[in-house]
Amino acid sequence: MSLTVGFDISSIPYNRGVSRYTANLLRALAKKKQVHIRTIGASFRQQSELRSFMKSDLPGVPYKILPHPVKIMDIVWNRLHVMSPEWFLGDLDIFHSWEMQPPLKKAKLVSTIHDLAMLRFPKTADPYVLAMNERSWKHIRKEAKAVIAVSEATKKDIVEFLQIEPERVFVVHEALPAEAKQRVTSTRRKEVLEFYSLNKPYIFFIGTLEPRKNLKRLIEAWKPMKKELDTKSGVLR
Repeated sequence: MSLTVGFDISSIPYNRGVSRYTANLLRALAKKKQVHIRTIGASFRQQSELRSFMKSDLPGVPYKILPHPVKIMDIVWNRLHVMSPEWFLGDLDIFHSWEMQPPLKKAKLVSTIHDLAMLRFPKTADPYVLAMNERSWKHIRKEAKAVIAVSEATKKDIVEFLQIEPERVFVVHEALPAEAKQRVTSTRRKEVLEFYSLNKPYIFFIGTLEPRKNLKRLIEAWKPMKKELDTKSGVLR
């Protein structure tokens, strides 16, 4: 049995956890002969990055890039709930969504929810992002055939906060990315330590600068040890 699966790839250019999840999921599914992928993405300034991803990572896979900011797609898909991706991609069996939930004609909606920290700790959430996700969750609750949770804790929150039946929520743990298989040579390790002038043990935080990441607590934990640790800050890309 073959399946034609549509994906929203709008998250790819953001280089965040959801971006990596989407990219790695697509790369893995593209290796399955019984799965036929088609993608759609929206971006105003980063259309070239979406096209570059498709050409380099998913050559030959049909795609449609819409020249609209994500905020516009929030209005079109979450607020107005119009313009099916099937208009652009043709018939689909499944459509995997991101933070925007489009109306579907025949395809079954499947959406991954990574966490509901915004609902558990609403004071740490950006008001616009929270409102956008609430619009998204409303459609997921009504229309999703299946919801993927990345952990049992997330599934528990989905059932509790979104009132989605447990039998519709499937826990699929995230696998290690391809980068985890890379072996770092002693020469490369020395180069990195020298480049960042690291001579002592250090704490390495990777993530977005948001209140929900609880960086204040991390800094408090670091203070008693700051004389023993190297102190660096910056953005790695």
